[in-house]
Amino acid sequence: MPLVSVVIPLYKQIPDKDEKTSFSQCIRVLHDYQIVFACPLSLNITFYESLAREAGCTILVERFDDYFFKNIEGYNHLLISENFYKRF
Repeated sequence: MPLVSVVIPLYKQIPDKDEKTSFSQCIRVLHDYQIVFACPLSLNITFYESLAREAGCTILVERFDDYFFKNIEGYNHLLISENFYKRF
């Protein structure tokens, strides 16, 4: 298991311009680390996967129940869940 994982939460199918720029920069700078997408079960992440592929970056995907990504309350529950951190 790697010492460090960069976990990128995804909740939108297509990012806005600033999010895309931020995501691309993250991939460029942190590509030597294990990068993991944390996203809802139902989210289509094809857009993000293709950006990562174009940058030559391999991505792991960890999916969680959609409930955790519907609002701030659900997301906070995910982040305080021991199960979330055990995956990494």
